Amino acid sequence: MSTTHKIKTWIDTGTGRQAESEIEVEVAGGVIIGDTAAGGSALQVYSSAALAVNDLVYVSGRNETLGFPAVTLADANAAGKHAQFVVRTAIAAGATGMVFTASRTAANVNTNAVTTAGDPVYLSETAGGWTATAPTGVTSTAQVVGHCAIKSATVGVIEFDLRDFPTVNRSDLQADAIDGTKIADDAVDSEHYAAASIDNEHLADDAVDSAELAAGAIDPEHFAAGAVTGPAITNAAFGLQGVAAVEVDHAAVSPFEVLAADADNDRIALVYAVATEAAAGEPDIDIGVTNTINSVTDDFKAGAWVVGDRVFKLINIPKAENVRATITAAGTAGKLDVFVHVMTPTIVRANLEADIIDGTKLADNAVDSEHITAGSVDNAHLAGLITRANLLEEALAVYGVPAHALKSDAGAALLAAETGGTFNIVVAANVVSVQGEICDNETEVSVGYFQFVLPPEYVAAGDVKVRIKTALIKVAAAVNNGSTIDVEAYEQTGNGAVGADICATAAQSWAADDTWYTKDFDVTATSLVAGDILNVKVTTSVVDSEAGGGTLRANLDGIAMLLDIKG
Repeated sequence: MSTTHKIKTWIDTGTGRQAESEIEVEVAGGVIIGDTAAGGSALQVYSSAALAVNDLVYVSGRNETLGFPAVTLADANAAGKHAQFVVRTAIAAGATGMVFTASRTAANVNTNAVTTAGDPVYLSETAGGWTATAPTGVTSTAQVVGHCAIKSATVGVIEFDLRDFPTVNRSDLQADAIDGTKIADDAVDSEHYAAASIDNEHLADDAVDSAELAAGAIDPEHFAAGAVTGPAITNAAFGLQGVAAVEVDHAAVSPFEVLAADADNDRIALVYAVATEAAAGEPDIDIGVTNTINSVTDDFKAGAWVVGDRVFKLINIPKAENVRATITAAGTAGKLDVFVHVMTPTIVRANLEADIIDGTKLADNAVDSEHITAGSVDNAHLAGLITRANLLEEALAVYGVPAHALKSDAGAALLAAETGGTFNIVVAANVVSVQGEICDNETEVSVGYFQFVLPPEYVAAGDVKVRIKTALIKVAAAVNNGSTIDVEAYEQTGNGAVGADICATAAQSWAADDTWYTKDFDVTATSLVAGDILNVKVTTSVVDSEAGGGTLRANLDGIAMLLDIKG
């Protein structure tokens, strides 16, 4: 037997209201039933799209052919699409099936996103779904659709219950629907105000005090003319907070000294006087300097001042004069604080007369190199001749020693061919260099001398070095077995004798074959002066320990003397 029933429903109209309506449902064999297991109700419906288990739906119309309500996936981000039912058994597209106002899921849902069992779950902004986090979009509905019964990633359970009225979102509200009766006390704070929405008519009298004003918020255009009077101005506003106040009492002995005189210097000062006790009895107080007693003020405020009244003035204080208060009439009350800020102004070049600075104005040693124009010092400006001692010292200036200056161990000029016991000159590809003896599975010692006279510009006892550019050249498979280069230096005394070797650096080796090195040898120069003769002995000791056909040979490509000099 089939019967038709009318069921009252409430459908969101999109205007913020739930419209009451009726749905006619044909019931056969108890199609509409109570769901005692979940505590809700069931409804047979039609769906044009496939619905999965646990999909959340709402009644979106009616299929007139079949005579069933039509349902669509619910969506938290769409007005009028709140969840009304949950699918317990999948419904194919274009088919009918049962949906429920409450349902307990099978133990196969991933509920791990909730914090703990018992937490609510919400209609999702993904159509038909649920979420552990309430949607926060301004157009979204935060509808609780159930609670987590079991928290688990694999065997979670949700108790769906769609019988609660959903949270109202902004699109559900009519314009101007919220008036003062709907707003709780203190509910509206600064984040709810639109920018520039509060004007004068919204402020109560005396509502804004200093605590509400940001630093620097009030600029000059917000002051009425004459609105700021003496009592409202702090002493610090005049930049005098670092100057000690001198109190002048109406009954003080006149004249009252505020700043002592300077016997030698005129001074410029800013003098500032502020009332700290109101006047009574018309006291007459002048402030100025010794010979102009009212250069700051004549009868301060005519004897009728109030606390905060003030004057300030820039004055000249002549030397031997002080700053003073002259009390012509004491009155019966009144005090002033007087600040004197003495300033030493910077004098710029434009304020100086031509030729005003003479020797009497220059401190001793005041003029150094940065004050002298390039090229402006000529002979006429020199008190006497410039000696070498007054010249700038140059450290370790280089004096080259040509290859032909190196002599053999016997003092003869070097030959072009290999010579036993000494070096020979080699010219190849326009390069002039010096070579020692060829060494083949033996030790070959080559010795040479050059003489160097310390020049006039040499600084007595200044540093002296012998520098040699050298390499150990290998042919074939020779093996270097401790080859060295050494320098000895002897000061020739001029009477046919020399002193001891004054080279302080020991013999040096070549770290690698076929590589050029710069070898420095320090000379002990304690007793050396310009004009001294140095006899410099250069010795190479080349050792080849390979018995085959390879050879080793010392090469010298440049000898120099390095000296500390002046001029």
